[in-house]
Amino acid sequence: MFGLKRKAAAETPATVAPTASPQPSSAAGDYAGFWLRFLAVFADGAILFFASFVLAVIASFTGDIGAMAAGGIIALANNR
Repeated sequence: MFGLKRKAAAETPATVAPTASPQPSSAAGDYAGFWLRFLAVFADGAILFFASFVLAVIASFTGDIGAMAAGGIIALANNR
């Protein structure tokens, strides 16, 4: 009907070939090596240092209380 033809039974495959299922990747089993972890700690320290430095500079412009807060921010960043 409407120009559509049905496929003959011989034309359709009898069985569908099984596809390979992907191997599950476990994030817990993938550990970073020493140097990658060292680089991550170094990067974290640099980010925290610069962020605390910016906050300390901003706080130092607010007067005596800001200068004390700036000293506390730097002390906290150095003692992490």
